[in-house]
Amino acid sequence: DRVPPRFLRRAAADPAEAKPVSGPLPAWTVAEVTAVLERIRAGHLLVFIDEFDRLTDDHAKRDMTELLKNCSDLALRVSFVLVGVAESLDELLALHRSIHRSLVAIPLPLLIDTDLIVLITQGCARLGLRLDPAPQAALLLLSHQSPYYAQLLSLHATDATLRRGDTTVTLADVAAAAQRVMDDTRAAFEPLLYRLPAGPAASALLYAAARAPSDGFGWFAATEVTLSGCADLEAALSALTRPETGPILRVRGAPGRAAFAFAQPNLRNYVLLRQVACRNPCADARSC
Repeated sequence: DRVPPRFLRRAAADPAEAKPVSGPLPAWTVAEVTAVLERIRAGHLLVFIDEFDRLTDDHAKRDMTELLKNCSDLALRVSFVLVGVAESLDELLALHRSIHRSLVAIPLPLLIDTDLIVLITQGCARLGLRLDPAPQAALLLLSHQSPYYAQLLSLHATDATLRRGDTTVTLADVAAAAQRVMDDTRAAFEPLLYRLPAGPAASALLYAAARAPSDGFGWFAATEVTLSGCADLEAALSALTRPETGPILRVRGAPGRAAFAFAQPNLRNYVLLRQVACRNPCADARSC
């Protein structure tokens, strides 16, 4: 089904004809948007809103929830797809109880290594580049199930290879990609680590947690963290869930069976990049 023509604005054929918008866009009320959507009589309108988790205005979230409820109550010919990082729909939206029946949550788990390998190797093949096991392992280590980081690191690593005029991606190319991505994301993630207790022990614990195997949604148990010299890993990890340490980690479950996850999306990847940037990535890659 297509969007009815009367709801489409004609785009200028020549970009030079496009008139820039000056000043803030006019704000629409929920009632006004509902009235416009009620006029759709043919077909079905599908509206995608990406990165919805970045919306921090509670009033805007309430308006969105009210709009969804209106569309459901009036059986309008429109569906919304809200994409965002959250543990639940309640975390993503300021939900009213009556709207739960109209929503469908579709969890999107992280990728397993087999899928990441396909993603990385196919990209290299299309560029006519060779990817040996060691740099591939380094990319998997730093990506840690994240398709976004796998693509981003592979992009910069292959770019480094092509700039050298070579056809083989090396560990040095991966290291250069890691440094570039870390530099680009430092401002977003480094402040989250300011409250980390000083000393190598805390850094080692955080790096071990970042390397721990996790489920499809980033949760891991203390038993999956490999770190020598720590008598009570669960207690040490629990200390990173307190407000005075950020928190850096989240926790769920009862003591003795607690599960942990990094508090911010992609913080785990930044921790891996941060650690590898301070050392030769070969040792980490060959131990994967």
